[in-house]
Amino acid sequence: GQFDYQADDVLAVNREEHGALADACQWLMDLLSDGRVRSSEVWKLAAKEKIAEKTLRRAQKKVGVIPRKEGIGTESFWYWELPKEAK
Repeated sequence: GQFDYQADDVLAVNREEHGALADACQWLMDLLSDGRVRSSEVWKLAAKEKIAEKTLRRAQKKVGVIPRKEGIGTESFWYWELPKEAK
């Protein structure tokens, strides 16, 4: 059939998306390399870096980030940390 897009245009979008994911993975590993960080802080810093929420979630899974909850009730919070083998 007929398409309004050139193959190079379609492939370029995929390369950009892959690059964004790789960049987000590296950013996340750098951020968590010194230890755990509260998830709320991760999201705030990612927004400043213009990392899309979907990309950050994909990076979280790809890197193997471990989300953990600490505390009880209103004193609890979530944080993210790298798996031991990634440190």
